[in-house]
Amino acid sequence: MKSKRKYIIASLVILLFSLATCYYAYERENPFDPKSDNYQEFHGIKIIDSEGNFGFRSTVVASGDNIFVGYQEGDGKFRIAVSNDTGYNFTATYIDQVTETYLGIYNSIDISGNTVYASYSLYTIFPTSDSDIQFAKSTDGGKTWPASSLKAIVDSGNGTAGENSIRVDGEKIYIAYYDSSSSGILKLAKSTNGGTDWTITDIDNAVNNVGKHNAIAVDDEYIYVCYHDETNIELIFNRSSDYGVSWDGPWYDIDSSGNNHGYYTSIAADGTNVYISYYDMTLQDLKFIRSINRGSVWSAVQIIDGNSTDNGKTNGDVGLYTSIAAHNGCIYISYRDNENESLKLARSADNGDTWTITTVDTDDVGNYGTSITVAGSKVYISYYDSTNGVLKLAKSIDGGATW
Repeated sequence: MKSKRKYIIASLVILLFSLATCYYAYERENPFDPKSDNYQEFHGIKIIDSEGNFGFRSTVVASGDNIFVGYQEGDGKFRIAVSNDTGYNFTATYIDQVTETYLGIYNSIDISGNTVYASYSLYTIFPTSDSDIQFAKSTDGGKTWPASSLKAIVDSGNGTAGENSIRVDGEKIYIAYYDSSSSGILKLAKSTNGGTDWTITDIDNAVNNVGKHNAIAVDDEYIYVCYHDETNIELIFNRSSDYGVSWDGPWYDIDSSGNNHGYYTSIAADGTNVYISYYDMTLQDLKFIRSINRGSVWSAVQIIDGNSTDNGKTNGDVGLYTSIAAHNGCIYISYRDNENESLKLARSADNGDTWTITTVDTDDVGNYGTSITVAGSKVYISYYDSTNGVLKLAKSIDGGATW
């Protein structure tokens, strides 16, 4: 009996040792496990959500191995997809879902530490028509969005729910947004206590219909905003050097071509450098402009891609839905090539002096909006695939050279 018991115990020990060895080997060889010797960080193109017409307009941010994509789903709810393994797997969570409303048609997200912040539009269609700018916050990396810390109304009034963009700097939160209820002006909502209380001021109210296609960047006390003036059909830049208390501009005619331009603007700040990408509707071109002194003086406008490139190419209608990011003198612009229905990336490694253009994805993609973010050599782009009705993420781990 004792010998049989010893045999069973020995067999169990051998079995456990074998299982541990197999698991250790799997762990060492599993390419999806960061502890593995063969670990390969995700790069390439991935479908984030495919349940049906998701992600017309999306926003992507990243921190370490964590990737966050905010977007509107097809039936009007506002969602966020989170990956904690460099992009191999995503889990989608509702930020806000209210019946008889359209949430997040215009949306923006940002991250600070483990807290994710979102601004988004809310359109109510029943029982009465109304529209607001909403704010939401998650303190656990986007996993939950408790009612106590979200859906704080930033500005309430019919017509306020226009394009918006959010940036966070410590406890300070800034939201630039277009308010069509006041003859169309650009406003700033600011919170200095993490989103509990808000003050609202005008950024630009000089003319009507100013502030669409807005984007915001923040560098300590400096706040930079670019946007479209629909009355004068031009790009405008504005700057605050005192945390949004007052504004130094606006700067008109930074593109003095006289064309109908300033659509789909995007802005990035890197030290004292400020970069803006935008679409020229007259020329159907992707344009770029930069300042090396925080926006006081602007360089000559560059045509990066489109009908009027310096090398004489005729590339068709190019440069819609731009998004720009910058890091250590490297600049990245994602945009749609409408002529070829493709998603493209323009990148510069010399502060915008020269550019390399790469096609990231094809087959009617990048429509409605693209969003780009950069972390070191990692480049992330979220966008909509119109052919398949899905939200996608493209990720490069070599600075945008390959996807």
